[in-house]
Amino acid sequence: MGEPQEQTVAEKLCEQERTLLRARRAEMEALAGDKCGEEAAAHLWKKGHRKIGIFYQKDFLVKAIRMKGVLDFLGRQEAPVRAAWIVGFNGQGPTSEASAAAERFLRGAKEIPSAFVCGNDEDALHLIEAAERQGIRVPGDLSVVGFDNSDIAQLKKISLTSVDHPSFEIGEKAANILLDKIFHPEIRFVTHTIIAPSLVERSSVRSLEPAAPIPPSTLL
Repeated sequence: MGEPQEQTVAEKLCEQERTLLRARRAEMEALAGDKCGEEAAAHLWKKGHRKIGIFYQKDFLVKAIRMKGVLDFLGRQEAPVRAAWIVGFNGQGPTSEASAAAERFLRGAKEIPSAFVCGNDEDALHLIEAAERQGIRVPGDLSVVGFDNSDIAQLKKISLTSVDHPSFEIGEKAANILLDKIFHPEIRFVTHTIIAPSLVERSSVRSLEPAAPIPPSTLL
């Protein structure tokens, strides 16, 4: 068995560029996630909701960043989320604790918020199903907003209002930034690209009255 060959200079450069691309994408995901969270909270605020909670996977950074956007927006409205309405859980997919966390919160809460922003559409589905099992109607008793605008959000029985996450556009912009760096190494600059989120409104959010307008100074 021969000795493992050392990486060539070209291979090392390729590895460095891949690392840079991943870092760029992560940075842009974070920037987009923050703005997505603000978009979700702003939508609920426009609909008249003032008692808003968050339901999210706390061991997933992107989802946590989305919730930070929600908290930042509500903080600017001087309507911070009550600690009891910040519902975090671990795991995703088969190991997700979302369903159990939703059941536990809804059974034990003295008062529930009028609306929840969820970390993604799958988390929102777990919350909606737990609410239905306890006779809580969505959106009649509880409004719900998700993220990703996935196939789940488009199901007729869910019809979930969801913030569309522009993952393809983020990847494309990150790749373009990397190509600029490769072909124009003489240019030294730092870019922070913020991709505007878009909210797809369906029927999981109820309008409450009165719905006060958002002061322009708070939409930063």
